[in-house]
Amino acid sequence: MIRYLLMLLYVLSAAESTFDIGLGIGLGLSATNLLLYALIFTILARAVLTSSDIHIPLLGVHVAFGLLVAFATLSWTLNSIFDPTYPAFSGLRTLKNEIIDNYLFFLVFFFGAHNYEEAKRIFLFALYLVAIMTVLTFVDASAVVDLGILGQDADGRVSGPIGDSNSYGVFMAFFVPLFAAMAMGSTGVARLFWWFIFLCGFALLIASGSRGAYVGMLVGTIVGVKFVSPFFDRRRMRRVGLQMAAVLTIITVSVAVTNLELVAERIEQSTSTEDLDRLSSGRTAIWRATILVQAEDPESFLYGNGWNSHEQSGIWKSTHNTYLLRLFELGLIGLAMFIALLVAIVRQIRVLVQRTEGKERILMSGLAFGWFSVIVAIMFIDLYTPWFYIWSFLGMSLRIAYEKDREYRLENPQPLPMAPRQPA
Repeated sequence: MIRYLLMLLYVLSAAESTFDIGLGIGLGLSATNLLLYALIFTILARAVLTSSDIHIPLLGVHVAFGLLVAFATLSWTLNSIFDPTYPAFSGLRTLKNEIIDNYLFFLVFFFGAHNYEEAKRIFLFALYLVAIMTVLTFVDASAVVDLGILGQDADGRVSGPIGDSNSYGVFMAFFVPLFAAMAMGSTGVARLFWWFIFLCGFALLIASGSRGAYVGMLVGTIVGVKFVSPFFDRRRMRRVGLQMAAVLTIITVSVAVTNLELVAERIEQSTSTEDLDRLSSGRTAIWRATILVQAEDPESFLYGNGWNSHEQSGIWKSTHNTYLLRLFELGLIGLAMFIALLVAIVRQIRVLVQRTEGKERILMSGLAFGWFSVIVAIMFIDLYTPWFYIWSFLGMSLRIAYEKDREYRLENPQPLPMAPRQPA
């Protein structure tokens, strides 16, 4: 039953974001929220009825996420009590949407799957659903059919169904490697299907015009290759890499030709050396202002100015840097917790790639590429809406990692060294 509720949760979320369907029921709640809370209750009830002892897999990840949630909640509480100008209700809403709900999504998709097979089925169902969303968005972008999905900024950048153009760019940067991995691990018609999805996703990534997503994808790919190289044949990796580079170059040129004004603007900004603010699309000015405002109270570098305080800081734009936003609002303590969470996920993804093999290893390597792309991209972007999809996929994937690692340890009671590096 829980498996089908998780699938329904994904369908509802995809429908809300893709077709802008309002399923709200008041007080900031939606049908998705209600289903999420119902799932939490159901999973807890199952644990109580079926388990004789309490065991929390991947304790390090849960501790890191739990500490971040607790510290953000404490920050909101103190601001609400001691600062009469602080918008407590608005802060609570963002706390729920941006921190608490993300952890709950991670939890339900991690604990919701009862075993390895269930986790894999839910993972593939969700990935096919995202693939369908990508095709519909691409069709809408082609101007052949107007589905009312695609958004477009004043400068011609595609904003897609998942937030603004920057957020949508990061969303595609996370999923495009997964599409490619599915294509590489499939055969026949399925391979053609996933290569088509990959091409659609990459074209939409380019059309988003998000240089943060571009940098994230590029650096994420470089780091990802180093990360997974011990588990694959190096010659085959180079061959596949060259083939994909040629295909992606063709797609990039094709998309660029259809929007020459946007490309010209981006190239002009990126090659200008006279004005750093213009080169960064104003980001350096925002970052400088954020640091200067925080420097007015040096102690805030340790514990922050308070959750959701940047919105009230008087700075004219959002930080365009998730790490800087954590520093401003939660200080070095909160930033350290956030980075610890990202690193804990990386460690578990390494287990995931190490313990799987064949097609599964290729797919989970795609997850590694996507996660590294996100980690880099959020240095230039404030990310909101895509976190649901990212954390839910990480929850499903780390469940697979846990089950495979448990299976491996049962078969190999003595610890063995990491898989040897393939010969170059």
